[in-house]
Amino acid sequence: MKYPASYNKAALSILVSLCLGLLLAGNASALDLDNLGVIPVHCTVNTPGCLFDWTTPAGAHQTNIDVFSFDPFSHTIYIADRVNRGATAIDTDSNTYQGTIPFPTTFPTAPGACTGSCPSGMLVAPPLHKLVMTDRGTRIAIMDLRLGSAESVLLMPLGSGSDELDYDPLNQRAYVANTIAPYELTVVDLVNDTIVTQVALPSNPEQPRFNPVDGMIYQNITDEDNGGLAAKVLKFNPATNTFTTLVSLHLYDGVHSCQPHGIDIDPVTNRAVLGCTDDAQLLLDIATGTILTRFPQVTGTDVEYFNNNLRRWYTASSNNVVATDSCEPDGAGHVPVVGVFAAPGSFVEADCSALNGHGLGVDSIHNNIYVGSRRFPAGVANLDGAGVLVFHDHSALAQPGLAPETHATLSGIGKAIVHFQGGHVAEARLSGLPAGSPVLLNVTTTVGNETVTCDASLGTATCHGTLLGKALIGGEVIASVAGGSVASGPITNGNGGFGKAGNSE
Repeated sequence: MKYPASYNKAALSILVSLCLGLLLAGNASALDLDNLGVIPVHCTVNTPGCLFDWTTPAGAHQTNIDVFSFDPFSHTIYIADRVNRGATAIDTDSNTYQGTIPFPTTFPTAPGACTGSCPSGMLVAPPLHKLVMTDRGTRIAIMDLRLGSAESVLLMPLGSGSDELDYDPLNQRAYVANTIAPYELTVVDLVNDTIVTQVALPSNPEQPRFNPVDGMIYQNITDEDNGGLAAKVLKFNPATNTFTTLVSLHLYDGVHSCQPHGIDIDPVTNRAVLGCTDDAQLLLDIATGTILTRFPQVTGTDVEYFNNNLRRWYTASSNNVVATDSCEPDGAGHVPVVGVFAAPGSFVEADCSALNGHGLGVDSIHNNIYVGSRRFPAGVANLDGAGVLVFHDHSALAQPGLAPETHATLSGIGKAIVHFQGGHVAEARLSGLPAGSPVLLNVTTTVGNETVTCDASLGTATCHGTLLGKALIGGEVIASVAGGSVASGPITNGNGGFGKAGNSE
């Protein structure tokens, strides 16, 4: 990927490595997560976009972050950095601070939020090489990562509180949860940089998530305005811009409730962990809307991510109230942890996290977890450890060894076998397609959701592309035409007869 000179990764990596390094040495443990230390966010004369260090013990320049997002092409984690008013970049190869891409316009105080600038949502759309950042006000900034600069700044015509968001690779749109009334889900076309529509939501939203199994968007509703009485998960259909209630979460078992903030989905089992801010975490069956398991070991979650490469969920649970023997409380009744859960659905461990560690990102290539840190350890007497806390998960890969030959047979159209040579090279010939363009394949891989473009003509298409990750056995391939899902099928072993008479040729 091409970067401008001011964002040259190699030069910045050398500079920051020499000047900063990791604040803490790596600490191996008996747990699956190894604490690799804290990356300081520290300004030097050559650090682009850096206004203030995160190291001030208190006050306006103290670590203040929100959502993280990973770019698998450049191996970079981007952080919504409210101190430096932009997207702070961490090189995940060297674990060093690279600089901050500023929000492209100066904007006023966000309602009920921070002063002057309040980056909140952060989203990388890998196929488009775009970065999308929200300001918790009315602005949505779209940036070209190949240029390191702003492409567009969109203004929401209604509502405010643009916050967390997710990307639908089938229709190449972002879905932005607006958290200040009137509550809406804002749909953004990332090809043309336009707002498509805004769909009214019943109450306070939090993290939305695209599901690569069925192509739907699942939107958390915390209903914090009403004490969570109408907390739920919505199933949003991108084709019709309508939603239904998947599951209601107030007294879901007659006793317990959940105000869901975090959500992410295992694409093999079609199950989600719900990160509840007020109670235990939950395992949800997406297909049926059934709560399968309650995990009382972790509470107080904001953001969460699933790593396809290990098939594990990680929760940023800065407001956890479950005491542990090894973790320091933060002085406000919380014991910040990173909760770790393994598919198909079990609690693994809770690892000591940092004060204000409610934002979290995952590098699914190196299997590292990144958490914003105001101080680490979180104890009230400690004034050190401001930056980005890094963990490495050394558990077994979900799909180890050489990539097998795999395929997916898609149902819903004519002949449609997608073949993965060595797990990485995708080839397909599709027929019986409806009219429209573009034609895309979304492939569930060990890295995440990856798209393959197709050349289409008269109801047929030929698709070819190289994947960063391996096609994940048990995951799904979805074919879309003009943004709408038209066929899908699971990834299985073998070539499916690709290239043999009567199949794909």
